[in-house]
Amino acid sequence: MKIACLIVTYTSAVQTRRMIDRLNNGQFDFYIHLDKKVDIKTHEALFDVPNVYFIKDRIDIQWAAYSTVQAAFNGIKQITSSGITYDFINLITGQDYPIKSATYIANFLDKNVGKEFIEYKNFEHDWTEAYARINKYHFTNLRLVGKHRLEMIVNFFFKKRKMPVKMVMYGVSTFWTLSPECALYVVNYV
Repeated sequence: MKIACLIVTYTSAVQTRRMIDRLNNGQFDFYIHLDKKVDIKTHEALFDVPNVYFIKDRIDIQWAAYSTVQAAFNGIKQITSSGITYDFINLITGQDYPIKSATYIANFLDKNVGKEFIEYKNFEHDWTEAYARINKYHFTNLRLVGKHRLEMIVNFFFKKRKMPVKMVMYGVSTFWTLSPECALYVVNYV
């Protein structure tokens, strides 16, 4: 059983190291996407850990923006092109900390090879308030005073956004544990 932990973080290297030490039983490799706004030298204590890799194509992550998804996609691409065979990729943040041991987690995943783990809700039936996330205009990547007022004005005067393809919408959690094949399928589809 081999698991790639994709850690998207902007926070303390000490905190991230503590999590890595808790999980580092030989079955986990750690791929760290450090927010581009953060100086990579802040994490130099992790440079010499043999199974820790830093995502090369770093993104300037904006809260609630697509940049978080792009950071995960860049990590998935690097993991799947690494030449290492993984059974699962697990997306977590630098603020996470496992409540179960590495052995427990690896054993659980070993018993569930062939399954994907992701929380989701159907927009139409279970999470209707989420429709605003896709049918309204959002300016999360803009850095200007009054951007929220500008969003309100644009959304008042313009028609709702339409999906580029017909599909049933699901979503809820940013975090997941997927097979590399499934994760790469999502990246390629998007």
